[in-house]
Amino acid sequence: MAQGPVNPPIKVWILTGFLGAGKTSLLNHWLKQPLFAENPLALIINEFGQLGVDAKQLPAGHHQTVEINKGSVFCICTRTDLIKALGTMVDSWHPEHLIIEATGIAQPADLETLLAEPQWNDRFEIQPTTCLVDAEHFIQVAAFSQPCVAQVRWADRIVINKTDLVSPRELDSLNEVLQGLNRQAEILETSHGQVEPLTGQLHVSRPCQQVDQPPDDIVSVSLSTEQPVDKTRFNRLLNDLDSHILRLKGNIAFQGAPQFVDVVVKRITTKPICPALGATHSRFVVIGWKISREELQSAFETCFIS
Repeated sequence: MAQGPVNPPIKVWILTGFLGAGKTSLLNHWLKQPLFAENPLALIINEFGQLGVDAKQLPAGHHQTVEINKGSVFCICTRTDLIKALGTMVDSWHPEHLIIEATGIAQPADLETLLAEPQWNDRFEIQPTTCLVDAEHFIQVAAFSQPCVAQVRWADRIVINKTDLVSPRELDSLNEVLQGLNRQAEILETSHGQVEPLTGQLHVSRPCQQVDQPPDDIVSVSLSTEQPVDKTRFNRLLNDLDSHILRLKGNIAFQGAPQFVDVVVKRITTKPICPALGATHSRFVVIGWKISREELQSAFETCFIS
């Protein structure tokens, strides 16, 4: 008789949402909840770009973390990295829970197929999935982004985040759109990612197109420099590039006033630097749409002061 697994299946919590929806804020909130704070936990943080920023913004804790930064965890292009990470969970770490924060351009499809394979199907158990939606920008972005729509269709629960940035009428319109995309999912509204993990129900498998590479029209550039950055030139560049910038995040060493800059579409916010990224130089990621990687990098390098 075949022997069953020594440990119970690892509960897998998948968090999706387009660029800038607030996944890291929600994850920070989750890490404080007893379900995760009081039980063995592992994280897979997935970003579109070589420089991992999200993992650097998480608090220190008992969790162990794997970063996958060269593509989507749902994409064939990162399959080897994901299999290696899952093997580590099973063979070495033995967490009770695994949270996967997918990159904003993830088009979920392949993970369920992978976890159903014989070596994994009794080792992992997918929990109800959560998709975070940016109340301010979702309708605008969904018009040109297939992954943005696919994430909503695949979710067991949709969380409309940043509701403080829109009017009640805009919120009603967004709810209508989301219900049209996925009538089975529960829809919640919040600000700053303040929702708890969804428990007490099963994950429902939904079809989703498999992908083998990121979208052709979205590129990522990771920049790091010890040169100071001209703030006036930097702000002018953001204005000039306009809709070509989907996301920017990281430390910017402006002369005399370094800041953590966060850009989502056209909304720019700043806060104190993230120490884990380094306190004395700039380290940031820019995700662009319909612009080449070379153009994007050259444009931001013009802001560096020699």
